[in-house]
Amino acid sequence: MSDEELDWLKEDEDLNADIEAFRHQRGFTMRHPILLVGVLVGAVFLAYKTWPRAAFYFEKPADCGVLIERPEIEAKKPGSAPKLTHDAYCVLKGINEQISALATPKKGGEQPYARGRIESQADLAGVKYYVKLAGANVIGVLPADRDDIFNFRERKGSITGFEFDEPGRIVDLAKEPRLRQTEKLLRIRYAIPDKEPLYIFDITDQPKDRWSDLLIVGLMGFTALLALFGVFRMLRARRSDS
Repeated sequence: MSDEELDWLKEDEDLNADIEAFRHQRGFTMRHPILLVGVLVGAVFLAYKTWPRAAFYFEKPADCGVLIERPEIEAKKPGSAPKLTHDAYCVLKGINEQISALATPKKGGEQPYARGRIESQADLAGVKYYVKLAGANVIGVLPADRDDIFNFRERKGSITGFEFDEPGRIVDLAKEPRLRQTEKLLRIRYAIPDKEPLYIFDITDQPKDRWSDLLIVGLMGFTALLALFGVFRMLRARRSDS
């Protein structure tokens, strides 16, 4: 065998060795199966915890009725008024019965309507009003910078009597531990006893706003599938090695 043929044979053997090494190559995660399983479990858990919020994206509005009519409806036939179900998306007709409203801080952290300052509509971007609605222990959450709300306040000097008939999210504050401080503040502000139920009807919380939660669920699902594929690939590789 000539020297040239020997060189070709050596190169062929080196190439085969490289191919075999590539076939058995493992990434960091593949060399640590516990991490791979951890990624799988973590992705599934995060998708599971996020799904209730993401599922709101697909909600269709139910009918929560006319809030101011609830006392009369309940007096005639107890339990016949439309249900105010926690975390439901429904259409509600409500009217603000209070002279004043609680306002959240502006984006810069400043409290709106500081003494001696006139707020423009742009100044109120992101500010929400918490108002007691007539007919039941329901607090309406309204966007302060929305055209109809801002113009109503400009004309009337307050949002007392502002009426709406639109969809929003119902929240039973007793079922939202993270809102305990908000519940406490609202009960004190509007003199609502602790034994009585208290709801929030938030017209600023719409299904279309949950796209980010839906994206998280999708990404976590994709990550879980990749991790699951990695587990099967790892088991298959170990079986072939044995």
